[in-house]
Amino acid sequence: MEYEPPVREPIPMQNEPAPHLPVTAGSPAFQSVDVGAFRVSDTRFPPGLWLGPHTHERTSFGVILEGALDVELAGCTHACRPGCVETKPADARHANRFGHRGARVLVVEPALDAADVLRPAAGLLASPHCFMDPYAAALAIRLAAELRAADELVAMAVEGLGLELLAHCARGVTGAPTAARAPRWLLESRDLLVERFRQPLRVGSVALAVGVHPAYLARMFRAHFGTTMAGLVRVLRIEWAARRLTDTDDAIATIAVQAGFTDQSSLTRALRAHLGTTPARLRRHARY
Repeated sequence: MEYEPPVREPIPMQNEPAPHLPVTAGSPAFQSVDVGAFRVSDTRFPPGLWLGPHTHERTSFGVILEGALDVELAGCTHACRPGCVETKPADARHANRFGHRGARVLVVEPALDAADVLRPAAGLLASPHCFMDPYAAALAIRLAAELRAADELVAMAVEGLGLELLAHCARGVTGAPTAARAPRWLLESRDLLVERFRQPLRVGSVALAVGVHPAYLARMFRAHFGTTMAGLVRVLRIEWAARRLTDTDDAIATIAVQAGFTDQSSLTRALRAHLGTTPARLRRHARY
């Protein structure tokens, strides 16, 4: 699908109420499943899109799967990259600016009458957050794959994975660091990994590129983003390979090498560990 040139929307005056927009606003291609307690949407946004100050009727919980966007909220700019989790309470006024490659975001929206069901995750959903979580990204990849399934078990699978995703993030949110507070050089190191995740990178080469000692980079990266550099790269490679497996007929061994894995066996082990499946099963399931 070819994207139309992005349109810069006018910014409402400060004394005007921000309009309610659906989380899919500006996305020319998305899939959604409503399971009662929440709705899950796999959204894709075009490069350069700007969505001026607006609100959502529901609280939103998003996991960035591809691309990049900056979320301007409560006087801060949250730089969201693949592997980031970002939450916004209902009616929180914010603006979104998408990067030059656009973005793909898996969004969970709790239903307005689901407070009792999701009460254990209230600490996560009641205030804005932005943090890196590779395990959450792996769960979001599985959720996105379930949205494409065409059988009677979709709702059950989506509900189960959605609750697991929320529970996982709610457990860690009290100590979750905020990526927006990271120093610029640390954000640059993360962006370098996102840009070159399929290439053979070393901590030393990334540290040299951003001008800090490798040991300091490794320690600060984990402290701010809640994962190691290798953990982030591994999830990015898994996501890229999963998308190629479901969208193309390329040989599994070819996809594995192109994604940055040493061979097909390495990709298979990674998919089993993070997604609980094999490349062949993932491909068959997506095309069922």
